[in-house]
Amino acid sequence: MPRMDKVELLAAAFMFAVGVFFFVGALDYQVGTMARTGPGFLPLALGIAAMILGVLIAIAARGQETRWPELAPRALVAVLGAILAFALLLPRLGLVPSIVITVLIAVTGNRDATPLFAVVTAVLLSFACWLLFIQGLGLSIPAFRNPF
Repeated sequence: MPRMDKVELLAAAFMFAVGVFFFVGALDYQVGTMARTGPGFLPLALGIAAMILGVLIAIAARGQETRWPELAPRALVAVLGAILAFALLLPRLGLVPSIVITVLIAVTGNRDATPLFAVVTAVLLSFACWLLFIQGLGLSIPAFRNPF
């Protein structure tokens, strides 16, 4: 049996499974035509693209072999905590403060990150999200909200 990169093979299987999920889910909706697409067109196309990507990742995994990556519990807890904090803070504080706090929590998972890096990243990312989601896309998310 040829050598296979187990991590890449697992990623390929996951990507293929996501593609199958979207492909099968799209069959419940009308696909339409290229000129007049229906609600099932995009999920169907994305499902097919994900399945193709899964196959390509599996092909690329042939002939390689790597070790499983080591688990980084500090980073895992920091990222999961940041996601939870964002979900809890967004409706109470608004987009900008929620992103600043989320980034500051997530950065604690990186031992090499300096406080200056954390603050600059938080400010730039919150500004970029405000610009994209509120100004660009016009989403009705408040930038700032008084929690009291």
